[in-house]
Amino acid sequence: HGVPICNPVATLIPDLDTLPWPDRFHDHQRLINADSGTVKVIAGRGCYYACTYCYAKQMWAHLPNTSKNEYVRIRTPGNVVGELIHLQQRYNFVKVGFHDDIFWGGHLDWLREFKQRYLEGVGLPYYCAARVEMFNDEVFDLLQESRCYLLLIGVESGDREYRKRILRRNMTDEKIEYVVKEARRRGIGIWTFNMVGMLDEGYRSMLATARLNWRLKPDFAMCSVWYP
Repeated sequence: HGVPICNPVATLIPDLDTLPWPDRFHDHQRLINADSGTVKVIAGRGCYYACTYCYAKQMWAHLPNTSKNEYVRIRTPGNVVGELIHLQQRYNFVKVGFHDDIFWGGHLDWLREFKQRYLEGVGLPYYCAARVEMFNDEVFDLLQESRCYLLLIGVESGDREYRKRILRRNMTDEKIEYVVKEARRRGIGIWTFNMVGMLDEGYRSMLATARLNWRLKPDFAMCSVWYP
């Protein structure tokens, strides 16, 4: 009768390994070929952070009795590598793209095990995304040794005050510069995410974003127009 029915939110599945691997339609090879021979995989679900512009915190808000550690779930390294081996038996690809908000979920033990299993089972160059706050020397060691060739990091705004006050991105320019410098020293490329046209953003803030990227000299700088 024209009245929308809203189903209740389903209970979260805590163990993602119990889910089947995503199905790929019959001409998936065409997509791989069109993306320079890259197959794309997602290792986990959820994000620990609450950036004001991102959908992740709104999804978490639908689960009021769920902690962050319950909301953020990641498949075991063996399950992720198992899916890639399964894909290698069906498709031809030369690179892997991990499309998680935070690839290893901030868990060093996970990344350590992933490195070993990935090198033994797959060993192809891959890219992934992560927050700059999550990087240290050991993380870089593990990424480099496991053949990460590109890191995707969110800069969003080069105006540190605006970035902290409006976007709730509490990282410093110095931390961003450390990640880029260390990645470059290890032969890992950098892709930065940036936004313009944001709420109450003046032209000086937008120019600060351009200036910061100019200093960073990323291999690719993606700039999106903000929208709610």
